[in-house]
Amino acid sequence: MPCGCTGQCGTPHARSKCDHRPSHLRRHCAAPPDPSAPFDAAGALLSWCSTCYGQARKRGLEARQREADEYLLAIQEELF
Repeated sequence: MPCGCTGQCGTPHARSKCDHRPSHLRRHCAAPPDPSAPFDAAGALLSWCSTCYGQARKRGLEARQREADEYLLAIQEELF
């Protein structure tokens, strides 16, 4: 089964989907479509190659951190 990434990793894949397949050189894992989401909140799982999974998880966690920072800034501004 090929990697299920459709660009979440930030790489524009040819044919809009990663074509990496599992091999002895490239491992795959099962993870949610949003790799930064907790596994217990996940519904369906996708097959991810290690490259796409790592990059997509990093990008997702950075986006969640930005949202949290913006939220905290907004509620702190209300205090003053």
